[in-house]
Amino acid sequence: MPQDIFESKDYWCGPLGYRPGKDGQGYKDFGVNEIKAGYISAHNPQGKIIDIGCAFGYIVMKLRAMDFDAWGVDISKYALSQAPPEVKPYLKLASAENLPFADNEFDIAFSSSTFEHLDEAILGRAIKETTRVARRGIISLTPGEDPNFDQDITHKTKRPLSWWKQQFPPEFEVRDDANKNWVRDFFEGIKLNLGSFVDTIGHNWVNIDILPVQKYVKPGHRFLRRDLRYGIPYSDNAVDLIRASHLVEHLELADGHSLLAEIHRVLKPGGLVRIMAPDGQMICRRYLDNELGVFDKIQPEEYVNAKTACEKLSLIIFSEDYQHRALYDFEMLRDFLEQAGFSREKIYLVKPSLSKSDEMKKETADQHVECSFVAEAIK
Repeated sequence: MPQDIFESKDYWCGPLGYRPGKDGQGYKDFGVNEIKAGYISAHNPQGKIIDIGCAFGYIVMKLRAMDFDAWGVDISKYALSQAPPEVKPYLKLASAENLPFADNEFDIAFSSSTFEHLDEAILGRAIKETTRVARRGIISLTPGEDPNFDQDITHKTKRPLSWWKQQFPPEFEVRDDANKNWVRDFFEGIKLNLGSFVDTIGHNWVNIDILPVQKYVKPGHRFLRRDLRYGIPYSDNAVDLIRASHLVEHLELADGHSLLAEIHRVLKPGGLVRIMAPDGQMICRRYLDNELGVFDKIQPEEYVNAKTACEKLSLIIFSEDYQHRALYDFEMLRDFLEQAGFSREKIYLVKPSLSKSDEMKKETADQHVECSFVAEAIK
């Protein structure tokens, strides 16, 4: 089989490879790319990422949108020419057996449906190059026991998954790409903890915060650094659950509106968001009744030592340390959620520790319940 098959449009959108579907397209930005990019990010990359056999660069594009320093290589000039313009500067023409990068330049090497396309004569060199440039990796491929292996005319190395795992060091995961259950099982649905700070959650949640708190993330917890004012890096209707604990009050009102609209956009129909924030009504009522001292046990020393009620009020609402920018109560948040697209009858004021979602109830805990309200909305 000539190597230039990968330069043929008939491979990428024709009878030789990715056959066009009902939409008339062949190879495209498949939905699983979103999951794979999320899977890579869940490994908490501590440096650059390389996608070996990146094709049109879609996964590299998604990773860069998450603020990761991601790069891609592919042997096909045609594939690289079809990449979105914004990702082309980060893609290189190269073969897996001769990667143009320094030793350990990357923290993670990712590859999906690439290594089984290589002759065994060069496979050893390609694996050696991959383990040279990256400290660890995620290698996903179609093993020889797959019943559809021979249907792809570009497959060359037909070996069982157990053999493939022996070819890579233990720092490299080797996955069966034909069995997509490994990504579905890993995620158990997409669940986001927005504004996580160091209060990260396991149970397959993706924790997102603007601050560089990676070193505080617990083992096995996933973390993504992202400024949510520029959007949530997930596709429309992709997310099952969202938790935003004491986040909205840190945003200007306009950014609060934008975030709630983003939450509505990425939630699946039937998906749920849980939002906690300081309760403006409760706090102001305590101020008028000269009862702000009830919050002393959850506030810093300067709050406890404040000599007047108004100083306490200022500290609990607008303290510079906490960078609060807005004050909410349930009525205001419900109005903002309605403007974002949620139906009023599906917006609820709920008690702390209770939830419309069993997963949310079991896997998360509420913060600062003494001075906060909890709301949930279902798309």
